[in-house]
Amino acid sequence: MKNQIPLLGFILLALPSFAKAQDFYDESILREVRLDFQQNNWWSILESNYGTNTEIPATMTVDGVTYADVGVRFKGNTSYTRPITQKKSFNISTNSFVPDQDLMGYSTLNFNNAFMDPTFMREVLFSKVCRSYTTAARGNFIHLIINNENWGVYANVQQLNKDFLDQWYPTDTGDRFKIPSAMRYPGKASLNWLGSNPASYQQWYELKSEDPLAYDRLVLLCDTLNNTPPGSGYVQTVEDTLALDRALWTLALENAFMDSDGYVHKGSDYAIYRDIVHGRWNLLQRDANEAFGSFGMNSWGTNGGVNLHPDYETNNPDLPLLNRLLTIPVVRERYLAHFRTILEEWVDWGRVGPIVTAWDNLIRTEVQADTKKIYSFADYTTNLYSDVIQGHTVFKGLQQYVDERQAYLLSLPEFSRPQPQLAKLAHYPPLPAEGQTVVVTVEASAPQGSNLADVTLRYREVGAFQEMPMFDDGQHGDGAPGDGVYGAQVPGSLAGAKIEYYVSSSCDSSSGGAWSFLPRTAEFQPPSWSTQTNSGTSPCLNEFLAKNSTTNPDPSGDFDDWVEILNRNNSPINLDGVFLSDDPTNLSKWPFPAGTILQPGETILVWCDEDASQGSLHANFKLSGSGEEIFLVDVDGVTILDSITYGPQSDDISTGRLFDGNSLWATFIAPTPGVSNEQSCGFREFDQFDPSAHGLHLEGIGSPAYGGALNIKISGAASGDFVTIYASTSPDYIDAYSAAGVVLINPNQIVFQRRLSANGNGEASMSTQLNNAALIGRRFFAQAHALSSSLGEQVSNGLEVIICP
Repeated sequence: MKNQIPLLGFILLALPSFAKAQDFYDESILREVRLDFQQNNWWSILESNYGTNTEIPATMTVDGVTYADVGVRFKGNTSYTRPITQKKSFNISTNSFVPDQDLMGYSTLNFNNAFMDPTFMREVLFSKVCRSYTTAARGNFIHLIINNENWGVYANVQQLNKDFLDQWYPTDTGDRFKIPSAMRYPGKASLNWLGSNPASYQQWYELKSEDPLAYDRLVLLCDTLNNTPPGSGYVQTVEDTLALDRALWTLALENAFMDSDGYVHKGSDYAIYRDIVHGRWNLLQRDANEAFGSFGMNSWGTNGGVNLHPDYETNNPDLPLLNRLLTIPVVRERYLAHFRTILEEWVDWGRVGPIVTAWDNLIRTEVQADTKKIYSFADYTTNLYSDVIQGHTVFKGLQQYVDERQAYLLSLPEFSRPQPQLAKLAHYPPLPAEGQTVVVTVEASAPQGSNLADVTLRYREVGAFQEMPMFDDGQHGDGAPGDGVYGAQVPGSLAGAKIEYYVSSSCDSSSGGAWSFLPRTAEFQPPSWSTQTNSGTSPCLNEFLAKNSTTNPDPSGDFDDWVEILNRNNSPINLDGVFLSDDPTNLSKWPFPAGTILQPGETILVWCDEDASQGSLHANFKLSGSGEEIFLVDVDGVTILDSITYGPQSDDISTGRLFDGNSLWATFIAPTPGVSNEQSCGFREFDQFDPSAHGLHLEGIGSPAYGGALNIKISGAASGDFVTIYASTSPDYIDAYSAAGVVLINPNQIVFQRRLSANGNGEASMSTQLNNAALIGRRFFAQAHALSSSLGEQVSNGLEVIICP
């Protein structure tokens, strides 16, 4: 079914965002970190402790805040032993001597000395690229001062610990291994089969989680990967155990940027984590200071060049992720599609260059003043753009690497084949009821002269993604047959289920067989829906605020996170024994206290602050500002009455049901704790789940009362932009894929539209007299849209208007 108006072209590209005010990894800030040791011989103590993980205390000061007795030790392997300067890498534990002490939410810090990187930027830059497609560490730069002596610039790279897992995975309690460098022992640490005895793996896989039975599950992974008979069922069997799509991204990233420390080059220097909710292992990139072409002259077999083929090492039996998987045609095509996305989006100096320039402006002065740096300032300035060669080691210039690598990869036939064109991926209804069928649609076509082989929906609730063919036959919710819109109908699920999905498509073999995905990131942060409870008689989650900075204090005066529960029944409800949780593996995490009665239409706030001493309605968990799930669970501790999945949050912006107890959710710049989310008359702003993802702001001025005027203002446009205000009789939430934002009004019930021109301040206003008494109580939902702008296509928040008496 073709879309009827331009509004249906809006989309949301929701990437993680973090509040800058308290973000230790803000890339735009060069933070000063001071370490002060009491011992005069602190350096010799750290040297003698190296390799033992023994820490010594120091006082750390960051942004004027003092952290007493943090634990400090040296870290690294060759980055510790080879540099002849005092520029060692440091590991900091904020809670080693002071329990629960953290720095802006982080308890373990890594200050890396940029060994093998005259630019200081490689590890931070490569991690940034990786986070576009898979879970990876965050990073930025710090200026370190020790006992009032300048220690210079360091790469500040996030530890792959529970803090990291909490940001990316449903839980942080799964099996986690660090695989140190084992390049001299090929085939030992690269997920090869070493036999059924877990002890055979312990030398090569360093357990970082707590359950020693993790080694048994590691053996099962290696058994599945290496010993499952080849054939049509091999890939699905592997996918049930390994997050294959995530692994393909990591392999493609390591190859594209020639990361010398990783699985592709070493068969080691990586990490793995088993997500216990989905029961699958995830391949994690780590130790990226040698990305962007920092290597021994012959270490990649390219004689110091960058002409490395994507099929590198696929014939090496010591690397089963390459040898066993990338030799399977369907897996290789998925890998090449991801590789092509990386090539088109990041192997491009037009994308990378401005980042390097900004970081150069940020750190250049301190790099020049750093007397302990491993490489000279001349090497730093040269290597941003051109190669630096020292003996048998090549440090490719960042620009030279990107330009040469791009030219080589674009010359390969693998990346010139026609690809399917996918657009406007959407599902309907946005928030289905329990058991309700969901229709997923996408526009798909093949370039001229080529043909589509398939369009496939991939979706899951738990575990590996399932496949479902999509059709353009008019029989699968796709509208008219042959109109280029493909549809699939996903069976309904139980209340509380979260269904993730994406679409793949391939051209037929005569057209080259290339694949495409929408979103291009495939299984990484795909779109999703959450199934709502069918019953209007059960209690429900009605609103929550995960970053309460100034909105409303609890009775003790603390600005804590909160969740609002609503009784939408016509009779009182006893919540005694009902549970609230943020952990899908522990649904009975916090029980409501005895005697918690909600009258019809009444709400109650639960403070999520881990502080039961403040009262019975204080839960034993906090809400994550980075995103997680909230569950309301029946007295059996199993049946989910209601749930919501949310992403990164902004200060003092709540998420709630647009209408109390109904299925449509939105965000509110004016939270309504303890009272109805609705209004009797006036203006009410509401927004998509990520309100920062669009550019326009739509607001009402004054009161829209009969006899007066309806005054609406738009801001955030470019001077001279044409902006159209649309008004509908009902709201909606359509997150089709484009760059502007989410459609928040029902496009099939548009009753008004007006085109306005933005003034020199990027603002436009509309005023309409309200002289018709029949308008009193009428409700409209408005949204603004700028189709063509120097700022790109723009969309606004939603605005509810109820005409007042």
